[in-house]
Amino acid sequence: MILVFRTSFVALLLSSVLVISAHPREAPIPNIAGLWDRGGTAGTAFRSPETGPGPIVGTVGSDELDAGWRGNYDSPILQPWAAAVVKEKVDNDIAGINMPEPKEVCLPMGVPHILQMNGVVDILPTPEVVALLYVRARQARIVYLNESHPADLTPSYYGHSIGHWEGETLVVDTIGLDDSTPIDVFATPHTEQLRVVERYRLIDDGTTLRTDLMVEDPGAFTTPWKAYVTHRETVDTFWEFTCQENNRLPDGSTIQMPMDETPDF
Repeated sequence: MILVFRTSFVALLLSSVLVISAHPREAPIPNIAGLWDRGGTAGTAFRSPETGPGPIVGTVGSDELDAGWRGNYDSPILQPWAAAVVKEKVDNDIAGINMPEPKEVCLPMGVPHILQMNGVVDILPTPEVVALLYVRARQARIVYLNESHPADLTPSYYGHSIGHWEGETLVVDTIGLDDSTPIDVFATPHTEQLRVVERYRLIDDGTTLRTDLMVEDPGAFTTPWKAYVTHRETVDTFWEFTCQENNRLPDGSTIQMPMDETPDF
């Protein structure tokens, strides 16, 4: 059943690619292809860069056991209104009021938040596009290679991603993101001015995939900032994950899933 699910999912995406790719081009297919595991810690934050402004980091209160991290709303990268949003989540957490993440209510995570998703991602490079398939909630992204962004983008959860290869590094530029998704696990907000550039490359003799991020949004941040995440090579399978059957919060309770109340006829 798992293999059937993955095969049908990939076939659907690649069939769409074939429709788009009317004029095949010559392009390298580097060895970032395959299954990569972010790990099992759902609250894994972005890692700070070696130099320069970095992402929001977590602060753990002395009275906190396993409730997760609370974001540092005093970070200098935050505009005042964005800092207030992060602080609201911290205050609610202290008060015992849960503010669920998108993945906890079966909603898309957006970019760059999807890069904090724990579990497996399947990377499928082709000469025309790169498909990024995330096992949790069956989320997927398509990166169009050697293309330009359309001039009339309608903002969406995952925006519009274009990419190119710099040697064996895949560079992905994403714009057109709506403002409904948080940046990270700390509920850091953004505006529709958000632009994210990802650079995927192999390290550790090819056993680790490192993704460096550059995040820019003058509506929410005082400066562009950088971060990175890593995925480990895995022999795990692209297993089936149904969000509506796994809607548990960190405290073990369940939450009501989004429901479409619109009549079908």
